[in-house]
Amino acid sequence: MIFESAAICLALADANPAAELIAPLGSAQRALAYQWVLFAVAELEGPLFRWLGELRDGAAESPARDRFAAAATALELALGPGEWLIADRFGVADVMCASVLQGAVARELLAAWPALEAYLRRGEARPAYARAAAISDRPRS
Repeated sequence: MIFESAAICLALADANPAAELIAPLGSAQRALAYQWVLFAVAELEGPLFRWLGELRDGAAESPARDRFAAAATALELALGPGEWLIADRFGVADVMCASVLQGAVARELLAAWPALEAYLRRGEARPAYARAAAISDRPRS
């Protein structure tokens, strides 16, 4: 059983090649997809959750905030004027990065990175996002 979100997203991208969420094996674009999926969980998500814990605990200083800021800035620079991370096509890397950023924007922590907030909104505007959100909002029996 797979339970890690990054692994699930990569496996689904592989299992559904017609969706074109990941480039072909051996391509530079596929390597970038791996890079950004791992970046999402290692460089964005980890520091974000530590920062949220520090905020909850009332810490005056926040090393986790500084690490998240560095990662958010790197992501914003990588996006540049494009809409998506890799070859300006929506893909699995965008699914993962936008998913992590939802946790920051929900707590109004992305003000310093308006391009990332716009990136997240573009991801949320996709019809597949609305369908997935509808599934996750269903009551469980």
